[in-house]
Parts: sequence; structure tokens; C-alpha cells
Amino acid sequence: MRDRIRSNPTGPIRSVAGIAVSSDIRRIAAVCLRIHGRGLDARAEMVGNAIRGLPLAAAGQFRAIVEGHGSSPGPLASLAAELAEIQAQLIGESCGSAVEKDDSLPYPLVVGTHEPGLWHCIDNRPHAQIGLCDAARLAERTGLNVMDAFPARDLAHGGVGGPIEPIAQWLLLHDAKRNRILLDLGRTSRMTYLPAGCEGSAAGHVMATDVGPGMALLDDLTSRLTGGRQQFDPGGSLAVQGRCNPDLLDHLLSAPYFDHPGPKWHPAGTPTNWFLSETLHWGSQHGNGLRDLLCTVTHLIAVAIVRCLHQYVPHTPSPIQLILTGGGERNGLLLRELTRRLNAMDMIPISELGMHRDQLDAACVAILALLSIDHVPQTRTHTTGIEAPRILGRLTPGSPQNWYALLQMMAASTPATMSLRCAI
Repeated sequence: MRDRIRSNPTGPIRSVAGIAVSSDIRRIAAVCLRIHGRGLDARAEMVGNAIRGLPLAAAGQFRAIVEGHGSSPGPLASLAAELAEIQAQLIGESCGSAVEKDDSLPYPLVVGTHEPGLWHCIDNRPHAQIGLCDAARLAERTGLNVMDAFPARDLAHGGVGGPIEPIAQWLLLHDAKRNRILLDLGRTSRMTYLPAGCEGSAAGHVMATDVGPGMALLDDLTSRLTGGRQQFDPGGSLAVQGRCNPDLLDHLLSAPYFDHPGPKWHPAGTPTNWFLSETLHWGSQHGNGLRDLLCTVTHLIAVAIVRCLHQYVPHTPSPIQLILTGGGERNGLLLRELTRRLNAMDMIPISELGMHRDQLDAACVAILALLSIDHVPQTRTHTTGIEAPRILGRLTPGSPQNWYALLQMMAASTPATMSLRCAI
């Protein structure tokens, strides 16, 4: 990010803030970005960040709401208010410190925020979502204009509400000469193809999809087979001691999940119930122990990733670099299998690009807010299934001064030329 910002010193300097709440409601990350340029031709540099763990009670409250315990909306409103107070504090930490270090950096006018939210699915397809952002409280506490509810417009126009990050990921991570793939080895394995090129038009070729099971399956399997004594396999240390069962691997790869055409995405990630029950049943029937089953499932994750890469990534002469993020980047066996199966493709952890997973999530939200105020659609048909690109986000005014300044900024920004179909 820093190299690109230095290569494009011209244009207005702006700043924008972003806040991301982790999917398990355990962490909140906030970042402040310095922005040169506009829209998809902008260059971003992270100049401030802050991360905080959330009280365990908040995560428990969220799980209870998701699982449908209790009929009162009070807990949901209370959780949203609690998150807003913490978010306001993190904005002060991340943006305040950045502006203090560089007096040429303007304080942000807008903050984007995104969290897991509550989803309603029909026939396993996302249909509606309620966010956990108390935008009015956050605007009142910070004075900033708040941009939230990014999935809502996508859902309203026929999309599935996600993934909403791919265009932002391209803007933050793309390389001028190399195609890149962001491989998220989190609870679900997810892949985003980031085509080479610095022109904003390259973002039109971004593609993203859920690949298959991820660390959640390994964690659930470890917990079940150890009677809850161990919640995960640290670094794949148990799996690497086992042997892959090729018959079980073939059976897991025959799952109906892999027959569905992609790109695929679901707010809850890839369902693991079938994979878990089939693995446990196979182990009991054939006498496979913990280590062998973990080893086989790790191979499943690796094979699914490789198959997905071959299926969705365009075959181009440009070299491809794989950027790894998520808990799986610390799983030695998984990394070994990926390296072996991908013929030593260049693989780097995202930390080599100067950030980690939580910071990337927050930076993507900041970019989503930036694209909204610059009138740039953030979703495409081949990412969310939306019928036509749409500008996402709901804007809540901050202080009068910041609101008027933002309106002037937006009025001065000329939207990119759109087709009539996109403009309707």
C-alpha cells in the first residue's frame, strides 16, 4: 500500500475511517486511511489503527439472538448500543493518533462500519438482513457521518448481500503486473481473484467465491474427538502425525456442496454438518483415529482450494501470487499441501503487505465508504449475483459541520460514466 501511495502523490488528500466487527463478535478493529485520488483510481495508505477485544458477554448475547432465544428486541438494541460506544472510542484512537502524527492529514468526514448482522435466509439463500450498527449513536458520539448497511442495497436488487469486500480488496491489494489471489483460510475457505493492473477498469474482472470448509470443520472435529478437552489443532500439530485416507477424501469431495455452480457465498459460511457427520461416521466404521481424520480433512481443504483455483482463476501468462490470511495460515500441514499441489506458487502471508486480517477487514469497510461518497458501485454480478452494479451503504449525518463538508465533497465528485442500465 505504501509503495503505491508514493507513486501517485498528486490529487486531493482525504482520510476515511473504517470499523469491522469480527464474525464471532469477539473483536472490533478500526483503521484510518489516507486517500489520494478518487474512486477506483484512489491509492490508500493505512495511517492509524486500533483493535479491541469485546466482552465475552457480548459474544454470548449475539449467539443467543442468532439462535432465537428470547422474543424481545431489547437485547439486540442493547448490543447495538454497546458496540457503538466501543466503536466511537476506537475511532478516536485510530484517527486521533494519525492526525496528531501528520498535521497535513484532514480528520475523516465519514466512517464506514460493518458487522455480521442478523440474516434471514429462504431455501438457504440470503433474503434479508438487520445490522447491528446504531448509526445515530455512533454519529452522535464521534460527529462523523456514518455509512453502514452495505448488504441491504445488494439484497434489494437481487444479490445475496455478499461478499461486499472484493472491489475494496482489489483497491487495497492489487499489483500492477501480477495477478493476485487473496485466500482467506478462516472458518470458511474463501477466495478473491485480484487481476493485475492499476487502472480502475481492472476491478471489473474481480471474482470471489466460497471455496469450501475451513478451520471451523477442523475445530469442530477436534472438539468432538477429544470430548471438548481441545478446541482446535494448534498449527496442525495433530493432523501432521496422521495419514490421509484416500477413500474418505474422495467421499468428502463428492459432497453435494461442490456440485453447486459458483460463485458461492453465504453469510454463515460453508455448512459443516454434513462433512463433520460423515467424517465421524467413517472414523467409527473404519477405526480411523483423531490424527488420521484431521489429516484427511486438512487434505480436503487443500484439494478444494486447488480445484477452485483451477476452475475460477483465468489462465493468463501473468504470474500469480497467493496472499494468505485467516487462522489457517498458521496450519503447517495445510500450507505444505497447498505448496505441493500448487507447484510452489508464490505464497505470502498478508502480514508481508503490512497488515493482518482484522486490519484488512476494517480497511475494506473504509474503502466501501469511500466508494459510496465517490459514486462508485461496489458489487458486481459475478461477486454477489446482483442484477446490475449498485452503490451500497446508508448515510447517517454527523455534526452539521461535517455533514455540510461531506455534501460539498460529494457534489464536487463527478461520477464515472455508467451505462443506462446501471444508472437506473
